[in-house]
Amino acid sequence: MEKYTISGANIADTSKKEVREAVIKEALKDPSITKEEKIRLAELYKDEAIDYRDNDELPLPAAAKRLGYDGIKVWENDDVGDPTSIFLWSTDKASKVKK
Repeated sequence: MEKYTISGANIADTSKKEVREAVIKEALKDPSITKEEKIRLAELYKDEAIDYRDNDELPLPAAAKRLGYDGIKVWENDDVGDPTSIFLWSTDKASKVKK
């Protein structure tokens, strides 16, 4: 098994209110989103959490990428206290940990 670090990546940590709100606001600027997606994005302000489904179904990763992030950190169903799933699109930011 190979181990990698992403410590050099700029990750949008959606557990932080200011990051979450910036990503949502940027996603709302997307001209291709539907009325239903706009409603879901607006509801995320109240939820105070972005989960893996939101990340998969809404233009949140694209918004985070436009904001200069290399990846996004979101909640899984069984997370407690801190989100654990990280989706990294700037894979060049991942580096192999030497043994």
